[in-house]
Amino acid sequence: MATQKEVAAQLDQVTAQLQKVGNESALTLQKVNDLEAVIAQGGEVGPELQASFQALKEQAQKVDDLVPDAETPTDGEDEGEGENTGA
Repeated sequence: MATQKEVAAQLDQVTAQLQKVGNESALTLQKVNDLEAVIAQGGEVGPELQASFQALKEQAQKVDDLVPDAETPTDGEDEGEGENTGA
């Protein structure tokens, strides 16, 4: 059985890994935004650039689909309202 110290170390590794994924995802989304701006300014683009841009957008969507969107509470609702606390 693992000790608390060992589990804490593993949790720290997973946290670091998720931070890396988040940073890489943010960079990918920035590349999409940058390419959209270049394409919008330049007018006509070649098929190679359009294909690369489409592939990048599809990859960004795949990453986005992996993580559920965070729900935001509506006006007048508490974040914990309606949750089953098991009590």
